[in-house]
Amino acid sequence: MRIATGETRQITTWFVGGWFNCPWCEAANPPEAQHCDNPACWASKYATAEHVRAEQDRRAREAAEREQRQRAAEAQAAAQQRYQEQRAALWAERVATATERGACLTCLRHSRWETEPRYRRHRRTDFHTAKA
Repeated sequence: MRIATGETRQITTWFVGGWFNCPWCEAANPPEAQHCDNPACWASKYATAEHVRAEQDRRAREAAEREQRQRAAEAQAAAQQRYQEQRAALWAERVATATERGACLTCLRHSRWETEPRYRRHRRTDFHTAKA
């Protein structure tokens, strides 16, 4: 079946009595149809080449935008994953240093451990749990 721009597609779905589905919009058409009966279809007798090309261009732009958004989302997810891995590695490094020094992990966690870690040693082991 031909559209206004001259492009063609083969009819692949046939039914009993000669009815077929339009290869462009999947609308059912009677056996004697030369054009698609769906007025919104590119293969209908109402479609103009200008309209079909404009619609094809719009769909191509939308597909390109979707692809670009998908790539941006994947890049953002990869960057987030790298950040989380780096942060976890830094935390493990800070914990190892605190453990080596005998420092309190609670105080380390409550400090600005990413930029200014605070390594405190308490005289009592129950410093944070004991009632005053």
